[in-house]
Amino acid sequence: MKILSYDQKGSLICILTNMEYESGIHTLMWETNKILTGVYLCEMKTKNEIKTVKIVVGK
Repeated sequence: MKILSYDQKGSLICILTNMEYESGIHTLMWETNKILTGVYLCEMKTKNEIKTVKIVVGK
C-alpha cells in the first residue's frame, strides 16, 4: 500500500507509507506540525484500487 499526500495544487507533500500490510484495519499517524494549515488530499493506492480523501489540517 502506498499513501501519498498532496496540496491543493497537486504537488506531492510527502509519502506517508509505502509498504506491504496484511488485510485488516491499520492506523497511520501524520505529523502535520511542519505543514501549513489548509486542505490536503491523501491518495491510498493498493494493488486493486485507488482512493482519495480530503483532509483539513488546522493549527
